[in-house]
Formats: sequence, structure tokens, C-alpha cells
Amino acid sequence: MADCLLFLIKGSTDNSPIPSCCFGFETVVQSNPDCICVALQNSADFNFTKVLTSPSACQVVDSPINKCDGK
Repeated sequence: MADCLLFLIKGSTDNSPIPSCCFGFETVVQSNPDCICVALQNSADFNFTKVLTSPSACQVVDSPINKCDGK
């Protein structure tokens, strides 16, 4: 998911995630979805509007993002 940082970081001008970001995102959703929530809760540097649009931008269903507590 490191490939997602350029898309998700505050101030990014990227309008969509790159394919390798989406592949990594989908892999994490399938293997360890709680990891996504932990990462979100530990970073104040993300643009959370982009975070919330990542599942649809990557066409990933059943993403845990909208179920994460906290931010």
C-alpha cells in the first residue's frame, strides 16, 4: 500500500490512485482488513476525503474503511 501514499497524502494533486496502489489496497482488504483501520488511525497526514473514495476508485467491494472507528 506504499504506492497509495502519493495519492492519499494531504496536498496531493493526484486525482486517482495508481494501479499498484489499488492492487495493494485490494490485497490488504482480503488478507488483513483491520490493518487499514490501524493505518488510518495512526496518520494525520492523509486526505480523508481521498481515503474514503479509495474503495470506489479502486473498485474494491467490502472495504472496511467506512467501518473504522476514530477519524
